[in-house]
Amino acid sequence: MFEPQIQTIPQRARELLIKALRMLGSERAAERASAALIVENQHARLNLHWEQLNVPAEAETKLSEAA
Repeated sequence: MFEPQIQTIPQRARELLIKALRMLGSERAAERASAALIVENQHARLNLHWEQLNVPAEAETKLSEAA
């Protein structure tokens, strides 16, 4: 299995990804589609695996305690 290494990305790319991810919750289908395209384009442009764009998970027991 792929073991992601923690990396950094340019601040502008991070801000754009965060903005696009927020837009995925839009009530407008066109806005959601645009956001998905932005995320896909950034994913390809940064040449990173999806695992590298995600926050690492904690152990399952810790997650259930936080809920």
